[in-house]
Amino acid sequence: MRKLILFVSLVYSIYSLGQNINIPDPILKNRLVTLNFNNNTAFDQNGDSIKIDLDNDNEVSVTEAARVYELHFNQLSFQSGIGLNDFPNLETLYIQASHMTVFTLDGLSNLKDLRVEGHRGNVFGTVWLTSLTLNNLITLSEVRLDSNDNLSTLNMSNLPALEIFQVRFSALTSLDFTGMQNLERITADNNNLTNVNLTGLPSLEYLTLSRNQLTSIDITTLPILRSLGVNVNSLTSLDISNNPLIHTIYAMENQLNSLTFNGQYTILNNLDLGQNQFTSIDVLQFPNLERLDLDDNMLSSIDISSSDNLDFLRVGNNNLNNIDVTDRVNLRNLYINENNLINFDIGQMGVNHSSRLINLSDNILLESINVKNNLSDVFFQNNINNLPNLLYVCVDDQELSNFSNSFPNTVVNSYCSFTPGGNFNEIKGSISIDVDNNGCDTTDPVFPNFNFTATDGTITGVISSNQAGEYYAPVQDGQHTITPNPENPTYWNFSPANVVVDFPTQTSPFTQDFCVTANGTVEDLEVVVVPLEQARPGFDTDYKVVIKNKGNVTTSGSVTLDFEEGFITLLSSTPTAAMPITNQLSWSVSNLQPFQMEEYEFTMTLNTPTQATNPLNGGDILTFTGTVTGTGADAMPADNVMVFDQTVVNSYDPNDKTCLEGKTIDPSDVGEYVHYMIRFENTGTASAVNIVVKDEIDLSQFDITTLIPLGGSHDYYTRIREGNVVEFIHEDINLDFNDATNDGHVLFKIKTLNTLVTGDTFDNTAEIYFDFNFPIVTNTETVTVQSTASIYEATDASIAVYPNPTSSLLNITSENGIQNVTVMNINGRLLSQYQFTSNQLAQQIDVSNLGTGMYFVTIVSDLGSSTQKVVVE
Repeated sequence: MRKLILFVSLVYSIYSLGQNINIPDPILKNRLVTLNFNNNTAFDQNGDSIKIDLDNDNEVSVTEAARVYELHFNQLSFQSGIGLNDFPNLETLYIQASHMTVFTLDGLSNLKDLRVEGHRGNVFGTVWLTSLTLNNLITLSEVRLDSNDNLSTLNMSNLPALEIFQVRFSALTSLDFTGMQNLERITADNNNLTNVNLTGLPSLEYLTLSRNQLTSIDITTLPILRSLGVNVNSLTSLDISNNPLIHTIYAMENQLNSLTFNGQYTILNNLDLGQNQFTSIDVLQFPNLERLDLDDNMLSSIDISSSDNLDFLRVGNNNLNNIDVTDRVNLRNLYINENNLINFDIGQMGVNHSSRLINLSDNILLESINVKNNLSDVFFQNNINNLPNLLYVCVDDQELSNFSNSFPNTVVNSYCSFTPGGNFNEIKGSISIDVDNNGCDTTDPVFPNFNFTATDGTITGVISSNQAGEYYAPVQDGQHTITPNPENPTYWNFSPANVVVDFPTQTSPFTQDFCVTANGTVEDLEVVVVPLEQARPGFDTDYKVVIKNKGNVTTSGSVTLDFEEGFITLLSSTPTAAMPITNQLSWSVSNLQPFQMEEYEFTMTLNTPTQATNPLNGGDILTFTGTVTGTGADAMPADNVMVFDQTVVNSYDPNDKTCLEGKTIDPSDVGEYVHYMIRFENTGTASAVNIVVKDEIDLSQFDITTLIPLGGSHDYYTRIREGNVVEFIHEDINLDFNDATNDGHVLFKIKTLNTLVTGDTFDNTAEIYFDFNFPIVTNTETVTVQSTASIYEATDASIAVYPNPTSSLLNITSENGIQNVTVMNINGRLLSQYQFTSNQLAQQIDVSNLGTGMYFVTIVSDLGSSTQKVVVE
C-alpha cells in the first residue's frame, strides 16, 4: 500500500511541475517570469520577495504559482488578467494603473485583500477598466477600487467574508451588496451612483456615499450603523429612526428638508446638515452633540439648550434673528454669519476653553453685541465685517481699547450690565448707624452714599453704598479687604473695622454688614445750593437747597436761602418756605439724623431783558447764599454757608456740568472741597433704562480719595475704577422722555490738591451714557485759582478773627498794630470801612446790620494785611 501512495504522489508532482499556467498577456507574463529574488512584486507566505520561475523556462507552472501569496503590479500596462485566477494561495493582489478593460476574479479561495487602482483621470483619452467581476472569493475581506474613472460595471457574488468595501472615483451608477452579511464598512464616494442596495447588512457600521447622484437612501435595515456620509447628493429626506447607535452624520449639500428619528440619540456627536433646505430642525434629542453644522439652510430658529458638550456650531446663511449661546460653556467655535440677528450675547459661551472664535459677519440687521464675560480671549479677526447697523458693543473694561479700535463708529462700553461678565464672587452688605446704642437693627438709619475702599493687595478701588445703605463688590478669586472710608474718621467707630474675604475658601456671596457708632458728640451740618436748570431770562427756573448732617448726633435748626431781590421772584417752594425778609427763604430743620439729607426745592421767575427795572441778560450773575444753622457749635462752620453765583445764559443745554463754587476760587480755598453738579436729560423717544454718568478725574488737580457723592435726582451707586474713573450708575431707573419728567442730576464734592497756586486752573468734563447710545459729552467746566477782586494779599499771619460765625460783634487781634478793617460782600462790593488811630493789638466791629451770609473782612496792620472769610448768622 505504501508503494502505491508513493507512486501516486510522484506522478502528481511530475504532473504539476509540467503543468503551466496560461498567461496570454505578454507584458504580464514577462513580468512574472523575469522576476529575480529582489523584487517588489511577488511575495511568499512569510512576506519575503521571491523569484517565481525557478526552472527558468519562461513559464509559470502550477507549482511555482502555488508558492505566491502576494502580488503587486504598479504601473504595469498589461491588458488582460487571465492567469491570475490560477494562483491558488494568493491572499493579496494589488493592481495599479494597468491597461485592462475587463477583469474577472473567480474562485481564488484564499484571496483576502484586493486593490485595483486605475489612472486618476483619462490619460491621453484612453479608456481602461470598465468592467470588474468578483465571484466566489469566499475569504475576501477587503476590496478597494479607487480612481477607475471608466468602471461602469461591477458584478459581485458569493463574497461572504467581505468586511471592507471601497470604490471611489468611478462611473458606477449602482451597487448591490446582497449576501454580504459581514460587511462592516462601505466607502463609495465620488461616483455616479443613483441606487445602492443595503438590505441584509446587519454588521455595517460605517457608510460613506458622498458625491454621487442619490435621490434617496434607505438605511433603516442597518441596526448598528455608527457613521453615515452622504454629502453632495440630491437627497430630500433622511430617516435614522432605526439607527440608535449612529454617532456621525455628514449630509451636507443635498436637498434635505426633513430628518426622521425616534427618541433620544445619546451617542450622536457630529451632525453636518449644511447646504440643505431645512426650515426647522429639532436637535434637542441629540444631547451629546459636539459638532453641529447647519450652514446654508432656511432656519428661522435653533434651540441648542440641550447640547451641553457642543464645541463647534456653524449656522451661517440662514434666517435666524436670535440664538442663545450664553450658557454653552464648551462652545469654542461659532459661525453665525449672514443671518438676521438683531442682538448677540456671548454670555458664558466657551468659558471652559482658553480661546473662542466667532464669525458674525454680514448680519446686516445686527444692532448690538455683548461680549462682556470677564475673559479676554474672544477671537473675531476678520469675522465682524459688514455690520452696517451695529450701534453698540458691550465689553469688559479691560477690552475697551481693543474693541474701540475694531468698531470706531460704534458705541463701545461696559454698561450693558453692572456686574462683571463670566464667573465672579460677591461681597455685599449694608451699613447703618446705631443711634440708640443697642446694636444695629432694622430701625436704625442707614448710611447712603458711603464710601468703602476695596483692595486685593494689588489693585485698589472705591465702591459706595446706594440710597438704601447697601454696598456690593463683585470680585475674582483671591483675598479681598473691604474697609469703611468715611469723610470724617474721627466721628465714628466701625464694627467690624474691615472685612477680609478669601475666595474660593469662603462661599460666595459673602455678606458682611457694618455697624457704626458715634465717637463722642459732634454736630456738623453742611449746606449746598443746587441749580436744577440753567438760568434763562424770562423763564421759571428750579433750584434746591440740600442740607446734610455729617455729624454723629441728631440735630435741629434752620436753613435759609438769600437771593437777589428785584431780579428774580419766588414762584413756589416745597416745603413751603417762610420769608422773614423779602430776599430770603427760610425752612426749619427738625430731628435730622446722622448722615440724613433733606432737600428744599424752590422755583424762581427770572426777569426778562426788556423789563424797565432790573432787566436780566445773558452773562449777568445771580447770587444765592445758603446757610444752615444747628442747635449747637458746628465742628466745621465753613460749610454751613454756601454762596452760589449763577451765570445767566440765553441758550439751553440740558446736559452740563457746573462747579457750584463758580468760575474762581480763592487761594485760601485750595485743598478744600469744591462741589460739582452734572445734569442730564432724556431727549430721546423712549424711556432710558440705564444711565451712567462717567467722570474721569484729573489726578494732577484733584484728590480722588476725597470724592463724596451727595445724592441726586434718582437712586444710584458710585464706583471708582482704574484709579480715576468715577461712574455714577443709575440702573433700571427708566427715565421718562416726556419733557416734564425727563431730567436728572448727580451731585458730588471733591477736594482739590493743595499744590495748586494762584493762576492755576482745574477743569472737568463728564460723559453721559443713555442705554446703548453714544455718550453725550458735557461742557468742560474750568475754574481758576485767583484772589477775589479788591482783596489784599495776606501778609500778616498773626491776624485772627472770632467768633466765626457771629451774629453781632466780631473780635480782631494781631501781634501788630491794627490800622483799618474793610468789609466786602462775596462780589467784592465795599460795605463798610473802619479806621483805627491807636494802633492797638485788638479791635472790635459790629456786623449785626449785615444780612445772613458770607463776607470778606480785610484787616491791615502795621506789618501787612490778611483777608478772612466771616459767616454772619
